[in-house]
This record gives sequence, C-alpha cells and structure tokens, in this order.
Amino acid sequence: MEKSKEAKKLTDAHEAYEYALKLLNLRDYSEKGMLERLLHKGAEENAAKVAVQKLTAVGLINDEKFALRVYEGWLAKKTYGRQHLQAEFYKRGVQKIFAEPLVENFSAEEETARAAAAAEIFVKRSEKKILQAAGDRKKLAKLYAAGGRFLAARGFAPEHISLLWEKLREADYFADDK
Repeated sequence: MEKSKEAKKLTDAHEAYEYALKLLNLRDYSEKGMLERLLHKGAEENAAKVAVQKLTAVGLINDEKFALRVYEGWLAKKTYGRQHLQAEFYKRGVQKIFAEPLVENFSAEEETARAAAAAEIFVKRSEKKILQAAGDRKKLAKLYAAGGRFLAARGFAPEHISLLWEKLREADYFADDK
C-alpha cells in the first residue's frame, strides 16, 4: 500500500510552536515570515499567531535584531544598491519601522561605490563581447543596455548607470569618446 505524501498539518498552537522551534534552529525569521511559514505548513491562523506571540515574548523572534542581521548580511554582498536592500527587507518580512532607519543609514557615497564595483564586474564579465563589438556602435549600445539592466537588477537607480559608461571609458573601449 502506498503512503500518502501529504504533509502533516499542525493542529494546535503547541504543534505550531514546536514546529516553529525546529525552523528557528535552521535560521532566523521575522514575525511575519514565521507566521507565513506556519500557515503554509497548515496551522490554523489563531494557533500560528499564538505560537508567534509566544516566540516573540521569550525573545526567540525579535524583528529589530532580525532587521539588523538582514542588513549586515546584505552589506557583505558589496555590489547591490538601496532598492535591492528594500526588496530584501520586504521579501524577509521586516517591518518598515525597523527597515527604514537602516535604509536611511546607507549613504549615497556607499551606494555610488557599490554601483562602481557592480559596473566593474559587468565590464570584466563582458570583456570578450565588448572587444568583439569594438567599433560597432550598435553592438556597444546593446552591451551598454545590458549593463544597465545588470545594475538595475542589483537595485541601483538610473543615475548610477552612468558609472558603467565611465568604467567602459576607463577601460578604453570608447577611446574616441574621450
């Protein structure tokens, strides 16, 4: 007889709490993130809320500390911009009250330096294509557009895309534009 692969549902607050403890052994969660995981596992909404409240009361879930850990992890990436940080906070369920001060703490100078590093990565990854496109303005324009999409996907605002042009000029790919 074939066993059913259907996941066991959490029937009460105690089971939801026990399951949440197992999840917290693997990684940290925000209140919202834990609530979503418990609901996805099949916990009743009230049981999930009780479990999350209990975890918060005993300090196992702390949204402010979680926001700081997300921020520190994001800082280590070095080639992502402010919009990516905001998306990361949203994705991880960080409350705005904790996310906004961290986003504000991230300076424009830091973002510009990160955008330059990301542009440098794009230039290095695309060097062969850039060399093949030398002299062909249409191909170079397509590569520049691809670079713009690369930077935008990493959370940089349009004003940072001009850094890509500077990196290409520094590398002497547009010698006639100097």
